[in-house]
Amino acid sequence: PYTASCLQIRVCTFGISCNGTSSDHGGAYAQRDGEFVEISMTCSAAKEAADIVNEMLRLFLATRGDTKRQELSRKLNGLEEQRGRVQNELDAANKNLDAIREDNHLTDLEQPAGRYFQHTITIRLNSLELQKNELDLAIKQLQADIGNLQESREFGRGFKVDLRFFQELLGLTETGIEAGLSLLAAAENDPDLLFTAHSPYSTGPELIRKLKERAARHGHLFPIHVAESSAETAFLAAGNGPFRDFLEERNAWDDSFVSPGLSPIAYLDRLGVLDERTLCVHCVHCDEDDLEVVAARNSAICVCPGSNRYLEVGRAPVPHMLAKGIRVVLGTDSSASNPHLSLWQEMRVLHEEHPGIEPGEIIRMAGRNGAELMGISDEIGSLEPGCSSCFLAVSGDLPEKANPEAILEWLVSAGLSIVTEWVE
Repeated sequence: PYTASCLQIRVCTFGISCNGTSSDHGGAYAQRDGEFVEISMTCSAAKEAADIVNEMLRLFLATRGDTKRQELSRKLNGLEEQRGRVQNELDAANKNLDAIREDNHLTDLEQPAGRYFQHTITIRLNSLELQKNELDLAIKQLQADIGNLQESREFGRGFKVDLRFFQELLGLTETGIEAGLSLLAAAENDPDLLFTAHSPYSTGPELIRKLKERAARHGHLFPIHVAESSAETAFLAAGNGPFRDFLEERNAWDDSFVSPGLSPIAYLDRLGVLDERTLCVHCVHCDEDDLEVVAARNSAICVCPGSNRYLEVGRAPVPHMLAKGIRVVLGTDSSASNPHLSLWQEMRVLHEEHPGIEPGEIIRMAGRNGAELMGISDEIGSLEPGCSSCFLAVSGDLPEKANPEAILEWLVSAGLSIVTEWVE
C-alpha cells in the first residue's frame, strides 16, 4: 500500500507482467478515515492499473493532501515567526551589550561589573541561539522509503518527516531495460529524483549500472534488495528455479538475461555497484565470502527480520555482519511482505532471533546507524548538543527495575505494545 496521513491506497494485481504487456486482472481501492468513499475498479492491462492509481493519488493530493499541507504550512510559518522573534531579541541583546560597554568604557571588560554583565548576557545569548537551532532542527526528521510511482514522493512534501523517496526501476527484458533507461534520461536534469534498482533478479545489468552511476553522480544512496531468498540465489547461479518460472508465466522473459553464475553479492560486485553509498537490503542468503566482499567495499546492510520471518525465507546472519564491521541498519520492507511496518517490532524480532546482540546495538541499528548512512547524524539519530531536540517519549509496561540495562532490554522486546509520542 501507499500510506500517507489518513489515506491508504492499495494496489492488487493478478497476472500482470513485469513489462506491462499483459494482464489477467487488476484492481485498486482507496479509503481514508472511513469518510472517503471506497473506490474499487478492475482493469485488463497493467498500464490501466497504473493510470487508476495515479488518478487516485491526484484525487488525494487535490483534497485531503492540500488540507494537510495547509495545516502544516501554518505550523511551519508559526515556527518561523517564533524564530524571527528570537533573532530580534538576540539582535537587541547584542545592541544592549554594545551600549553598556560604551557607556561604562568596558572595552576590555576588566571591571567586576563588566565581567558579571558579560557572563549574564552571554548566558542569555547562548540560550537564544539554542532556541533558534532547536526550531531549525525540530522540523527535520528523516524517513527513507521505496516505491514504484514518482507521485508517491508528494506524500512527504510539507510534513514534519523529511521523506526521501526512492523510485524502484525493474526490467529484465530488453524492452523493460529500454523503458528504464528512457525514464532515467528524461529525469537527468532533476537531481532531486531518487532512483534505484529493485534487485539483481528483476533489473537488468545495464540498468543497474546506469542507476548506480546516476546515484553516484548526484551523491545519492543506492539501496537494492539482494540475497533475500534461496530462489534468488538459484536464479542467478543457474538461471532456473521459481523466479524463472514466475517471469516466463508473466511474459517477462525474453532470454536476453544471461545468468551470471554467481551469488547475488558477487554479481553486484562484478557490476561494480558496491561501495560505501550502497545499501544491500536483506542479505539473508550470504555466506562468509559474500560478507567479506560487503565489508571490503564498505557497503551497508539493511536487515528486515519481520519480513524475512513472514515470508519464511530464513534469517540474516547479523552477528557475522557485525563481527566483520559491516554497518547494519533496520528496515521493514513493505506491507506486501510484512504485516507490521514498525521498527519496534523489527527490534523485537531481531532480538528474539539473535539474543546475543546487545540491546544497545539493536537500538543503534534502528536509529543512529541510519542517520549516519544518510549523512545527517549531526542533526538526528542521537540526543547531543547540536542535534534536534525533537524525540520520542515511550510508554508501556515498563520494567520494575529502572536501570539502563533493564530499560534497553525492554525497548527491544516490547514490540507493538510500545506507545510513543513526539516531544518537541
